[in-house]
Amino acid sequence: MYPVLTALLEQGDEVIMFEPFFDQYLPSVTFKGGKLVPLDPPRDIQGKITSADWTIDFNELMSVAISVTDVIVNNSSSWTCHHTSHEDNYR
Repeated sequence: MYPVLTALLEQGDEVIMFEPFFDQYLPSVTFKGGKLVPLDPPRDIQGKITSADWTIDFNELMSVAISVTDVIVNNSSSWTCHHTSHEDNYR
């Protein structure tokens, strides 16, 4: 991921990443002067973060994606939360 991000990014470019993401991605973004825009996973009715029904909130994604957004990283974090992304997230 490091060579990809450093090749694509320029000073001030934004990178949208879905939490949780691999901790080494942040230095790959900031090394070239990029700015991380993290999107949190959904919360359940009690307000707790959960992976049980993890989906991409496309309204939230579109609200943070701006003209300087260069990269959106959709990383499968199934190794941390034992859940793979829903098929709807790849439309």
